[in-house]
Amino acid sequence: MYRAGPSPLAHVLEAKLGPHGFATRDPDESLAQRGILKLFHRKTWNTNRGVVLGDPGQTPIADFVQRQRYEAGPFLGSSWWSQLGLQVVLAIEGAPLPSVEQLGSLVDAVNTQSILIHSVFALDASTGEWRQARTWGQVVTGKFQDAIAAAITEVVAARSGG
Repeated sequence: MYRAGPSPLAHVLEAKLGPHGFATRDPDESLAQRGILKLFHRKTWNTNRGVVLGDPGQTPIADFVQRQRYEAGPFLGSSWWSQLGLQVVLAIEGAPLPSVEQLGSLVDAVNTQSILIHSVFALDASTGEWRQARTWGQVVTGKFQDAIAAAITEVVAARSGG
């Protein structure tokens, strides 16, 4: 489990997201107890984006992802003026990965004027299997989601020795 030590994925995410202006944030004790391993935040005059790396443990994945709106979202900062778009990366080990359709049901298809879930990625580092689902906003957020996918691909390649 990732909770046993530093996540290799966290380090690679930091390397891939840093050039896009994301700052790495450690979770506070309350978030860490709820399975948040690392957070990344990028806020400019026209965008406010966050990435949450978490281990849902025994929490149902849908519940874990939706909780990020009111747990990780406020920690990163969101307001009516600077709405936060979240990318959630799930470090799942030893449990079945959700299907692409299941992940797709967790992203926001419409702008609700609240904290939005733009994408969800799920990785089982023990098998190297991973899936993703993305929603609208690809012009701005797509490059950040591509960086997350590249980080996961790098971790999987390192795991398999390739």
